[in-house]
Amino acid sequence: MNKVQILDKLQRNLLARGLSPVRGSTTVTVEGMAISCVDASIQAPMGGVDGTSSPFLGMGIVAPGMIKIVPTSTEASIAEIFVTANDLIVLREVCGFANDVIIYDHDLANVLATIPGSADLHMMGQ
Repeated sequence: MNKVQILDKLQRNLLARGLSPVRGSTTVTVEGMAISCVDASIQAPMGGVDGTSSPFLGMGIVAPGMIKIVPTSTEASIAEIFVTANDLIVLREVCGFANDVIIYDHDLANVLATIPGSADLHMMGQ
């Protein structure tokens, strides 16, 4: 997963939309949300291929991981996280990648939603 490139692109896109994202070393923070990337949990491919030497053989790009959204405040529900039009712009930009998007509550105790990646790009989500 190209975490740096995804977060850089997300920051540029949000800036172009008039928002004020802050790029940290592993996150983009904007509109009360911290956005980061999660590595894929890839199992060894089937068909007798040794996953330690060729984990992606025959599977195209495979699952590059997910994009994670965590509110920076005490929000505990989707309705509390995505309140304004700007919040929805952020969600739209994050969902513009092929990756699955996972939304947590503020303390990472609960997954509130998992939005599958593009249906046209099979094997690109988690």
